Amino acid sequence: MAINRHALAAGAVVALLLLAGCGSIAGGGPSASSPEADVIDGTPVITFNYSVDDYTSVLLESPSGDVINEGTLEPNQSTGTLRMGEPVEGTYKIILQTGGETAAETSVSFNGSDASVETTSAVWERNSLQEAEVTVRNSGDLPMKVSEVALSTDDTTINEEYAYEWIAPGEEKRLSLSPSFESIEATERGTFEGTVIVGTSGGTVDGTFSKRFEGANLSITDTSAEWNGGNLETATVTVENSGDLPTEIEATIESSGTDPLATSDQIAIAPGESKTLELGSLGPIYESTGGNVSLPVVVNSSVGFETTKITHDVAPASVKLVSVNTEWRNGGLISVSYTVENTGDVATDFSVSFKTGGSEFGVSSQRIEGGSSATFTYSGTTYSNGPIFNAVSGGDFPVTVAIDSGDGSDSMTDTTTLGEPDVSVSGTDATFFDQYDSELTELSTLSFDIQSTGDIALVYDEVRITLDGSSRSKTLYSDTVVAPGGSETQYMTPSDSIAVEPGSYQMEIVLLFDGEEVASDTVTVSTGS
Repeated sequence: MAINRHALAAGAVVALLLLAGCGSIAGGGPSASSPEADVIDGTPVITFNYSVDDYTSVLLESPSGDVINEGTLEPNQSTGTLRMGEPVEGTYKIILQTGGETAAETSVSFNGSDASVETTSAVWERNSLQEAEVTVRNSGDLPMKVSEVALSTDDTTINEEYAYEWIAPGEEKRLSLSPSFESIEATERGTFEGTVIVGTSGGTVDGTFSKRFEGANLSITDTSAEWNGGNLETATVTVENSGDLPTEIEATIESSGTDPLATSDQIAIAPGESKTLELGSLGPIYESTGGNVSLPVVVNSSVGFETTKITHDVAPASVKLVSVNTEWRNGGLISVSYTVENTGDVATDFSVSFKTGGSEFGVSSQRIEGGSSATFTYSGTTYSNGPIFNAVSGGDFPVTVAIDSGDGSDSMTDTTTLGEPDVSVSGTDATFFDQYDSELTELSTLSFDIQSTGDIALVYDEVRITLDGSSRSKTLYSDTVVAPGGSETQYMTPSDSIAVEPGSYQMEIVLLFDGEEVASDTVTVSTGS
């Protein structure tokens, strides 16, 4: 049977001895009664009732017969307390002395302490064990010392010593143990079980606790994507874990091929947390050519996978010419500038051709981003520093730019009106020789200066002279271009000489290009005789 703090246990023997010379019960001499074990201020003690008329010495004798404590009883008090050291089973004696002689004594026998676990519980934060608690009861009749509390799980054992923890007879105490230096976490679905082991002077006892974990429960709560035209640049996926266990998650954007378009880092997500996964690539994740884009997104974990989609409407490329401008200088086409607009979302390549008068004089290839406009300039081939071409006569010069992106084409024309070329010939130097046995003289050499005086450059590849009805021509090795205000010297030595009578003559000088007259002038020459 358990004993309380104010009654003797069954089997306890209390004896009050009235010794000779100390008076009788009726005489009211020193007496002690009702001894019992208790814990006061964390120390095992024996308490008892007493009655004395004067200050009286009191001794506590252990079951081995040793005096383990002593004190003085005051006459104006009725309850005494003596520390009992380390309690042991057996009979303790309380001895009252006056003048060094025993005046009264009482004894009490103890069977010892008896430990039992009343309740066991645990405090959790998500899946992390914060504290294990156990309530231990002392059902014996001696104070019970708690020496150690241990927490044991499948993977971990934690010990904590309780060197000065005492539980009074018939009382219980709640003890706790926290894994302060190492964490204890539930990581797998199922029932987590732990055992709290308590070592006491009344025996080693234990109690168990358990908690059921259902595992991580993932859901995709948000997705976002950054598009640049038809290109998917980056994406994010937000995942929430509403379960009771952590897990690791990884997101991928799938493709029709075997490899994903992009994969996020693998990160841990705790119960109750929301984590955002970032997906990117060195270049665009996905390049669309137009239309409705739907890309599967998969979030993988140890508990399965969740899916969603990234959707986006991409307008296909649509390229149109906005403007065409030509730059002319001295009758020469220097450059063609053209502005192109792409009203779609997707970048595209397109070919360009340049024509004038129905003849193509250049081609090019360009690229334009979606949702943008760009101005390009064509200046001829990289091997030529001069004009793209030179006009050899005046008039209207339409320059047409045509573009073709494969999905559509467009063209635009810029027309420029040019004045006619003109020439002034000067510095004529003609050499004549008399023919043998004849009164005629023949033209041997001829040089003259050609000055361009028109609005556009003189462009010619042939020079023809006419003297006294006879014409001779010189074909040049390449086209000759003389800018307005510029001059050029030509030399001729007719292989088929022109013979005339001595005198002065009007000589016509004609400049031609591709057999067509460009400009002409007339000069006076003299045979010199």
